[in-house]
Amino acid sequence: MLISRLNFISIRGIYMSDKLVVVKHNALTQASYTLSIYESRILLTCIGKIDSMSEITTSDRFEITGQDLVNLIGVSDKSAYRHLKLAVKRLMGRIVTIDLPDNQTLDTHWVSSALYENNNGTVGIKFTDEVIPFISQLSREFTKYDLANVLMFKSSYSIRFYELFKRWGGSAKTMDVEWMKDNFQLKGKYKQIGDLKLKVIDPAIKEINLHSDLNVSYEQVKRGRSVVAFDFKYRLKRGTKPKQANKPATSGNGDNRYSGYTRSEVEAYSSKHPSVVNEGYPEVARRMLEIEKRTEREIDAPEMTMDELTRQAKSRENIAKAKATLN
Repeated sequence: MLISRLNFISIRGIYMSDKLVVVKHNALTQASYTLSIYESRILLTCIGKIDSMSEITTSDRFEITGQDLVNLIGVSDKSAYRHLKLAVKRLMGRIVTIDLPDNQTLDTHWVSSALYENNNGTVGIKFTDEVIPFISQLSREFTKYDLANVLMFKSSYSIRFYELFKRWGGSAKTMDVEWMKDNFQLKGKYKQIGDLKLKVIDPAIKEINLHSDLNVSYEQVKRGRSVVAFDFKYRLKRGTKPKQANKPATSGNGDNRYSGYTRSEVEAYSSKHPSVVNEGYPEVARRMLEIEKRTEREIDAPEMTMDELTRQAKSRENIAKAKATLN
């Protein structure tokens, strides 16, 4: 089947992602859904390319390349397209639940189709007809922020919290535990508040404070002995911009390859990860190789509760004691 390329909107040039602005209707920001961090980055980058005041249609296809994924999550060129296809295939199955006026609720997919161009390593996605009104032709009731503020997050929950703080505005908001679980699709998970804080809230707040333009803190709200909500306080940082790193420290390697990665690949990773800016090319490349090996496992990795983490720690402790006895 011949597919027209006239309506392709390329996402190439992610190095300019610090200039992209995400605009979403408030109803979509507060919707109930779950996405992996990889799916979130792909989706938000596509939305960031849309002129929110203009119209898009179901014919508009957003093209993403394997190289874009290299810049977004730091995988190597060698496996980027494979990871891109995996993330988009998962995105194809995701459902978002949106509350509408007149006590109506809409369930819809984000993406209606994905075209995989295996020869040149690109994927073209189209938004569903139901989602399009929430990301285009927006003149009121929308949430707006710079994409660069969330690109360095490693948790999808960080993005959800950040978007909600931006949507609510002001400087404080109380979030009910049940509302959070409903909207983050966490029903049946994290029955202990300690688990919810350990796996969802604390990592998200840490990333927001470290990488974005917001400073956030929170306190528990109790009813009797039970925690029923969280009071969040947040404010804009003064005179700060989203963190961006420079090139890694020079190593003097003449062949410009490190652990199989080119100098440009290492620099692309470093540009998105300030924590490695003072490391040499070989050290950064080794980090990239480790990420390469665990990326696919992380996409489908089961989340662990506090009890499971405790059991794992005890198991490691027992193994260490056994080894010490043998020695």
